Amino acid sequence: PAAARGGRRVGRMAAAYDLLVLGAGSAGLIAAPFARAVGARVLLVEKERIGGDCTWTGCVPSKAFIHTAGIVQCLRQAAAFGAASVAPTVDASSVMDRVHAAIERVYAFETADELARQGIDVAFGPARFVGRDAITIGDSRATGRRFIVCTGAEPLVPPISGLADIELLTYYHVFALQTVARRWLILVSGTNRSAFARSLPPTWPGARVCERAMRVPAGRRRATSGAHR
Repeated sequence: PAAARGGRRVGRMAAAYDLLVLGAGSAGLIAAPFARAVGARVLLVEKERIGGDCTWTGCVPSKAFIHTAGIVQCLRQAAAFGAASVAPTVDASSVMDRVHAAIERVYAFETADELARQGIDVAFGPARFVGRDAITIGDSRATGRRFIVCTGAEPLVPPISGLADIELLTYYHVFALQTVARRWLILVSGTNRSAFARSLPPTWPGARVCERAMRVPAGRRRATSGAHR
């Protein structure tokens, strides 16, 4: 879904709440239903799309990608298990279709309408504190006894000369692709990035992971095919 317009609401919009949750990523999607389950009046505010990194750019798409890579690798190494090895042809477009389908299956349980059915009010738009107990979302105003701020993070683009002159993808964009390049250079490794390097199907040349501070998680270094520098 595209970013929602500021101030759009799903469900009723009360003036006062027991809890205002700012950010509808993984943390917000746990906090809001839990608070509602114990009887709190809850408003969940999201600037863009419900689900956050886990649904759209992290856990769900990377694990779907890794699953495909694992199947391809098993087929190539089947002889080690007493079966005939094969060299499967990978259709990158079909792989991405599967990734996007996995995202949509998860998102179906996180929509604003689904949250409203649980008794959680949802508002879209950038939130701004206008007092110790009050925020505005677009033209609307709400107050709360308690707040949880779980607004997530953004990718950091390293200050490397020439980087601005080439096509650069961050984890915000890579799983929205419909096709996959045959070669990747992944900079500034972390969990999402090393997971993506690991998930590139073995029939493609793979990825080179460059990390200035050598912060690739130890358990993932081998999974990146020895390409870490």
